[in-house]
Amino acid sequence: MTQLAATHRSLGHFEEAKKLQVNVLEKCRQLLGEEHRNTLTAIVSLARTYWNLGQFEKAKELQVHVLEKRRQHLGDNHLDTLLAMANLAATYGPLGQFEDAKKLKLHVLEKRQTLLGDNHPDTLLAKGNLAFTYGQLGQFEQAKELQHRNLPHSRPPPAPRPPVACPPAAARRARARPPATLPPAAATYALDPPLTAP
Repeated sequence: MTQLAATHRSLGHFEEAKKLQVNVLEKCRQLLGEEHRNTLTAIVSLARTYWNLGQFEKAKELQVHVLEKRRQHLGDNHLDTLLAMANLAATYGPLGQFEDAKKLKLHVLEKRQTLLGDNHPDTLLAKGNLAFTYGQLGQFEQAKELQHRNLPHSRPPPAPRPPVACPPAAARRARARPPATLPPAAATYALDPPLTAP
């Protein structure tokens, strides 16, 4: 049932996914208990579906519960706990709780920098997500500064090549061909990590 619910969610059939996930969660609670890892995973999946449905308060309630359990059993520095924090922070945004989102995203970034390093994709993602929240708060200088700190991790544009003198026959062939179209510079390398929601 879990896989079928995931397929429905992937197809955008969120109501069907929700029905299945509620059923899975009830069974997990009955058979495994509230604090079992599989039960928490079922809660995370249902919260994600609520998020997709725009039911952010319901998603938040479930995500707060998961975060409390992750902190209780795994501690604040565990990657699963940090993921639960990031998910909750992503839900705070649509609810207009930007300061709460900023606080959690800042904590996630600091912990990921310590645990994973500055160049890890999850750390770069946390920087991008925090920069997005700074923008929502109108703190554009902080957003810009955080995004500029990501620039050294991107691939630089290629160095310009010096012009080459063409012999007369090569010049005629070059004029006869249509000019090649080059992608814009921004399309050849990424400056910022993508922003994602749970």
